[in-house]
This record gives sequence, structure tokens and C-alpha cells, in this order.
Amino acid sequence: MSNINPPDVILLWCPIGNAVNAAYPPGLVDQSTGYPILEPYSYNGTHYTNETGVVIQLNTGVDLTSASSTLINVIQPNGSTTSWVGTVVMIDGVNSGIQYTTQTNDLYYPGTYQLQPAVVFSNWSGFGEIATFTISENIV
Repeated sequence: MSNINPPDVILLWCPIGNAVNAAYPPGLVDQSTGYPILEPYSYNGTHYTNETGVVIQLNTGVDLTSASSTLINVIQPNGSTTSWVGTVVMIDGVNSGIQYTTQTNDLYYPGTYQLQPAVVFSNWSGFGEIATFTISENIV
């Protein structure tokens, strides 16, 4: 398994629960404050409005194998909200990722998208940190 993501993968660090205090991937902690840098963890290239098939992965830092629900809550650049139903995927050897592949109109608006993982387990439910990425406008 390669550590390099294909150009159509947006991988964001969005820790949940105890993972918030866990070790962040290299480069994601502000060395002067110790606080996480909530910028895309691994984001290759620019994406544009109306793109479909863009794979978005949120690394929650916790094992999601037994989760009964994995959503990605989204605030779009125009302020509207939606939820994308994600699937659990393995990231760095752990089922800690929530993955969603964009469909028609998911990336309709140019600007900054805010994403937050929402998970449900049999004995706990909660949310991860909020991450952002930007979608550029097409020229036509």
C-alpha cells in the first residue's frame, strides 16, 4: 500500500473522542502552541465545482469497525447544510476512515467546505473535529 494518494483523493484529519489527544500525523501540530492544524492532511491538487467522483476521506483516528453509522456533515460555501453517508475504510492499517465519493451537485458551490465526521456506536455517538477544503470555480 502506497502512502501517496491519487490526485482525486482529499484526505482530511478529523479526530473523534480520545483521538483528539492522540498523536497527530507529522506536520499537523503547530509546534509553537501544540494545537492541531486543521488544514487538509493530504490534499493533492485543485478541485473544481461540479466535479464528480472525487474521493473524500476523513481520518478519525479511531477504529470505526463496529460503528453502525458513519456520516460526513457538510456546511457548503453558501451556508446550506447536508450529510453524506460514508463508508468505513482503512487508513494506515486501521479502519479509521470515513470515505465518500462525490456525486452530481455535491461540489456545486465554489468556496470553502466544512466537513465533520459523525459516528454512532452501540454505546456512544459523537462528532469529530471540523476540517475544511476549498473548491475553485470553473472558468466556463
